[in-house]
Amino acid sequence: MSIKAAAERLQLGEIVAVPAEGVYGYSVDALNPRALERVVTYKGRTERKKLIILIGDLAQLSFFCPPLSSRDRDKLLELWAVGQPPTSVVLPALPDLSDFLTAGTGTVTVRLPQPEDMLALLAAFGGPLVSTSANKSGEPPVYDMADLPPDLYALACERELSGGVSRIYDMASGQWLR
Repeated sequence: MSIKAAAERLQLGEIVAVPAEGVYGYSVDALNPRALERVVTYKGRTERKKLIILIGDLAQLSFFCPPLSSRDRDKLLELWAVGQPPTSVVLPALPDLSDFLTAGTGTVTVRLPQPEDMLALLAAFGGPLVSTSANKSGEPPVYDMADLPPDLYALACERELSGGVSRIYDMASGQWLR
């Protein structure tokens, strides 16, 4: 499936399997409550676990968190600089966000991906996406497109997936969580 076709499916509220930095992931529109519920149900995931949000640029943070201080913005730019390892950042959440995004914690976890295909998908889609590993909860992650469920649309990966997971940094405490 092409990036354009994947973006069209996502705009319809469907789940699309996409290559994240380390493994294949399920993505949906991060601003569509029905799509969020659909991906959580499809994975068999608990609502007590937050979904990671992928953004295409810093402006998309305004959908999820209050304005950042210049110090926090500078820290984000440092963490997400080209060549840095994939890093998800825990930030304060806006009060009305879905529990699928916050798990009731008052925070969201956000990542600006570096792979060109993911940035192209975010641009073609025109908004933020959720990313969660492409596996049923408790099962091993998926590294090869051939191992994805046949009922899902999938974006082919032209690069080797690292198999790793993103680091997680908590902006409020300044601590690495993973």
